[in-house]
Amino acid sequence: MPNHSFAISILIILLLSTTHTWVGTGDCDAAKRASSPDEAIRTLTQDCIETGISRPDCLAAAYFKRGYAWVLKGQYDRAIADYNKALELKPNKACVYSNRGYAWSRKSQYDKAIADFTKALELEHDIPNANFNRGYAWYLQRQYDRAIADYNKALELKPNDAGTYYYRGLAWYDKGQYEKAIADYNKAIELKPDYALAYCVRGISLARKGQYDKAIADLTIAIELKPDMAEAYINRGAAWNQEGQHDKAIADYNQAIKLKPDIAESYFCRGSAWIDKGRYDQAIADYNLAIRLEPKDAKAYYGRAEAWFRMRKYEQAIADYNRSIELKPDYAEAYNNRGNAWAAQRKYEQAIADYSKAIELNPNEAFSLNGLAWLMATASDAGFRNGKKAVELARKALSLKDDTGILDTLAAAYAENGDFSKAVETQAQLIDKLKKQGANKDVLAEFSVRLELYKSGKPYRER
Repeated sequence: MPNHSFAISILIILLLSTTHTWVGTGDCDAAKRASSPDEAIRTLTQDCIETGISRPDCLAAAYFKRGYAWVLKGQYDRAIADYNKALELKPNKACVYSNRGYAWSRKSQYDKAIADFTKALELEHDIPNANFNRGYAWYLQRQYDRAIADYNKALELKPNDAGTYYYRGLAWYDKGQYEKAIADYNKAIELKPDYALAYCVRGISLARKGQYDKAIADLTIAIELKPDMAEAYINRGAAWNQEGQHDKAIADYNQAIKLKPDIAESYFCRGSAWIDKGRYDQAIADYNLAIRLEPKDAKAYYGRAEAWFRMRKYEQAIADYNRSIELKPDYAEAYNNRGNAWAAQRKYEQAIADYSKAIELNPNEAFSLNGLAWLMATASDAGFRNGKKAVELARKALSLKDDTGILDTLAAAYAENGDFSKAVETQAQLIDKLKKQGANKDVLAEFSVRLELYKSGKPYRER
């Protein structure tokens, strides 16, 4: 089934160098008294820039301040134009480079932003916020080690800044170092106890470690602190789903959709919950909505394919797996599951190719190894069976993941390889484990049929 996504929804928070001021700006300081960006722009334009101030530092300061006002209005091109003018007049002003870097960041032109932040730091190594902002630009380019280095420097300058710990935590998270991420969120929360975002992402990190109860507790606090945070509901829903609490998960996804109906992730996750409840039509409806919002999201096609597969509509499933692979050519899970769909149609050659590709992309993925082992152990066409190879694959899969389905495959592989004593031993072990897990009679009956088959010296064949 589709993996449930614990996805951080990043809120872009960059900081301007507002603490840097210009000395000797004369009448331009009237802009400080402006009650709004529009008033500041009007004052700076009329009283400073259009009057043709003779002193370059005064005129440069006016452009700098008007650039800042344009930024507050979200008009980044105009801000950059004013910062350019300021730098023509005063080429070595660190704060102008820093603020222009901010504007480039808001335009998602991170290379230019990094160049400006770097120049600002060359001119003034302790300029406020430049290290933080460059760190964030590195982060958005997935240069996590560089981001962490800049956040470290920012914390040397401002050791009690909760936001910097939070953002360094994001970098650790994306490196997969969840313990370090959690340590940074702990510090952020210590410094700012009502930091809803830090609770949210600490909860997501705990979920990544499989600590779903703790994750739910943190995400609940995040929701209490910020009831309109749809992302917290999405991720708490994912944690509920992992706990098997599908109705609670769906309730959280519903609330997220109510708050922000244009987040595709909500529909994707709710679709996964519907699959777990066996409500495949509703799952497909949600994946359709996710695809409408994010038509190039490979995992939405992957999820919808899983729903088609569960409904035994294999052609539709394969079409969606094809699309997910087109969008994400290294999508090992999609290759694996497309292999399942081919195998269900007895198209073994295509299935083997897909399982093999999934294993090539992720050699330690237990379920891909298991899928190929099951085919080689049980295929109805003898030309595709290989008992010895099936045993090898199933053993490796079991070494990677202790799973009852893999035990079943190993027993079938032993039987295909003619080792019925091991087949019986392994299948009996599987049934004992299922009983301890509280499996129902119908499930136990299916596996017991295979046990009797192995006892009679016969291998299992897919029908």
